[in-house]
Amino acid sequence: MIEERKTERVKVLGVQVDPIRVDRAVSLTVRYLEKHKFEYIVFVNTPAALLGREGTGMEEYIDRAALVLPGDSNIEDAVEAKKWLEEGRNYQSDYFRRLFARLNKQRASIYLMVDKEEQFSKIHKIIKEKYSRFQIEGDLWQEDASIDGLVNSINSYAPDILFICANHEKMSNFLKEHACKINAGLCFCMEEVVRDE
Repeated sequence: MIEERKTERVKVLGVQVDPIRVDRAVSLTVRYLEKHKFEYIVFVNTPAALLGREGTGMEEYIDRAALVLPGDSNIEDAVEAKKWLEEGRNYQSDYFRRLFARLNKQRASIYLMVDKEEQFSKIHKIIKEKYSRFQIEGDLWQEDASIDGLVNSINSYAPDILFICANHEKMSNFLKEHACKINAGLCFCMEEVVRDE
């Protein structure tokens, strides 16, 4: 992780968030991908920030993240992100729009690991329609799924990006136990994909 990130973080409820412009976050993300070392980026929302206040272990998960970015409008407001965004845009969708436009040219590979079928379909459809050069694989992360089986599937695909969409407590536990085993360039962690208004 780039250590300069820690000194710039702002406390929002129970977690530290990076108050950086979308273009800078995208540039840092590209640098992380170029390092070819597994890192993860968290899009924190209000429920996750509240969990951080309850001593649930969220602090370590957040602290180890390469970047912690706004994942809903409340967190955007707390770090004053609205002043950087065009009217009607939100941070998460603007970030992915810019990043994926760059990565689409490189034919990046993405592995989706999503715990809700409707979210899985939504994310897969958005990526396929807007970024047709991406190579996409993935699995539903169901409660009864074998974690070792999921890790093996990820590793056999060896994606540039692991895109996890589940509750932050579940992701925190997964990464704590399995991050060292994952063969992926970068991981995005969020509870849901937020679209522009």
